[in-house]
Amino acid sequence: MFSSLSSALIALMAASTTHAYWLMGINNFIASERMDPIVSPNQVSSHAHTIFGGSNFGFNVTSAQLRASKCTSVPIPQDHSNYWFPHLYFQWKNGSFSSLSGGAVVYYLFSDTPGTTTAFPENFRMITGDPSLRTYNASSYAQQAVTFLCLNFDGTSTRFNQLPAQECPSGVRAQINFPMCWDGKNVDSPDHKSHVSFPSGGPDSGTCGGAFPITLPRVFMEVYWASNDFDSVRSQAMNPSQPFVYANGDPTGYSYHADFYNGWDIPTLQKAVDNCHCNPYGDPTCCVDAGIFDFDQKTQCHITPQVDEVVLGTLPKLPGNNPVTYTAGTPPPSTAAPPAILSPPTAYTGSSPPPGACTLSGGAAIVPSASGYGYTGCYVDGSPRTLSNTLQPATKNVESCLALCKSAGYKYCGLEYGGECYGANSLSGSGRGETDDGRCSMACTGAPNELCGGPDGLSFYTLGGAVNITQSCTRSATVGGAAVAPPPPVSSPVIVSASTKTTSTSSPTSTSSKTISSVKTTTSSSKVNLGTGNTSSSSSSHPTTSSSVKATVSTSTSTSSSHSTTSTPPPSGSSGQEEIEVYTTTVVQQVYMCPVPTSSSVTTTTSSKAATPTPMKAYRRHASAASKFYGRQF
Repeated sequence: MFSSLSSALIALMAASTTHAYWLMGINNFIASERMDPIVSPNQVSSHAHTIFGGSNFGFNVTSAQLRASKCTSVPIPQDHSNYWFPHLYFQWKNGSFSSLSGGAVVYYLFSDTPGTTTAFPENFRMITGDPSLRTYNASSYAQQAVTFLCLNFDGTSTRFNQLPAQECPSGVRAQINFPMCWDGKNVDSPDHKSHVSFPSGGPDSGTCGGAFPITLPRVFMEVYWASNDFDSVRSQAMNPSQPFVYANGDPTGYSYHADFYNGWDIPTLQKAVDNCHCNPYGDPTCCVDAGIFDFDQKTQCHITPQVDEVVLGTLPKLPGNNPVTYTAGTPPPSTAAPPAILSPPTAYTGSSPPPGACTLSGGAAIVPSASGYGYTGCYVDGSPRTLSNTLQPATKNVESCLALCKSAGYKYCGLEYGGECYGANSLSGSGRGETDDGRCSMACTGAPNELCGGPDGLSFYTLGGAVNITQSCTRSATVGGAAVAPPPPVSSPVIVSASTKTTSTSSPTSTSSKTISSVKTTTSSSKVNLGTGNTSSSSSSHPTTSSSVKATVSTSTSTSSSHSTTSTPPPSGSSGQEEIEVYTTTVVQQVYMCPVPTSSSVTTTTSSKAATPTPMKAYRRHASAASKFYGRQF
């Protein structure tokens, strides 16, 4: 289905040069912790980050370590890179903080011409953005690389250069570009930025050359925040006009930043940037069909905590006790005692870690033994019950249940769904047994620090049985030991031809390309409006899909300020809005962002209006299950 703009779009397509890219909605986030192996190796970092990618993320990493990860939360299994960014919080009037939930999409953008783009080399890492900033410099490419979209799936979505001080009915999308031009020699630099550069025209356009002749894939990252979850309590915020604060104490958003450490299978990435040019809408399916890489949207990848500190939920202060400040600069170091280090980290693909793996202090854990029973594992339950006799202990905890089983003379005992207690001398039900799918992850209602099974999952105990917990967790005051690798060298020779590799790009990004979102769901009759916030001179036609609706995207303009801003109207001759088409298809839970060509220009300057944000109802509405929907990952 095409809109009335179709003929104009086709004409623009014929006159333009397209640029290849793919995008991927991540499967989940592997952790949220105060860790940063680039800026703060071998120590607890100053503020909390949320991380996705390879499961070997740690206080120190190398490309080889990342490639050896058990799993990755990126749907391309050949990509074990780590990507991370500061977490976002709501600040209450009493000074406490509540973490936001969200999700992420990553774009890889590159030239259509094979041999033009070079894959990231071994041990390559970089950061983009500056955690110390609190004001906006419109001439800085680094700050142009950061934008925020105030989402309204049923109307106009507005772009800002700072956290929007206004209601965002469908949440806030933080957008950031990484540099794509490399010096061809150094895989890192003292500031983790000087070995790379943005191209000549800004973060998303122009060419690489001079001291940075090598063109790398351009990584563009979108993080969706369910800021609208807090709409109903916005009046209770410390600053109701803009109540959100990044983990480093920034209430403006100007300090937004992100980190990347290469964990790709490098030959696969090189093959991809040379040959993955088959879909103009970023859908990687045709690249998968061509055997370039694989694509797995189902595997969940997690790691156990490595810092014994709660960073999500409602907290009395920001992790690391970072002060909230509108003043530029690095906050003073925290005087609080550093949290303990937990080791070894354990990767797992179910919903809960294996028995004995590290958990946060005070969190629910397996009780290894009591009353002569030993923990045997997590067992599948169903109808009929695996253990046929129901018991009623006075307290719903492991000790009380096992004591009751012992007095009843049962060989087997188990707890389910937070404290239901069952016992028997034989097992019922066929085809059942131990499982590691994470179903035994509920805390006991009578003892929140103990695990009491879960839905159709028994924390299973055997009288006189050996304890089936093969892992143990160590808490220490420092990062150390043989498991922590030394940091890779800042400068590492790389064999690459740096003579003629220059290229221009103009594909979708944060500041010069307008995109639409095609939400793929299981119901082809559903409709959704997804306004987004990028502008581009590149053009393409829409994908063939089952339904379409219309939305608008506008750009807010204002005068830069470190705190308050003044609203200004759109440029003369422009309504500040542009109609775009949104399409839905019938593929489960994957979001594709398609570039929408436009002949009109949309400028971006500092944001202005005050406002409020909300959860992502469109993602909820189009999920394949009530409890899971794209974009709500932590």
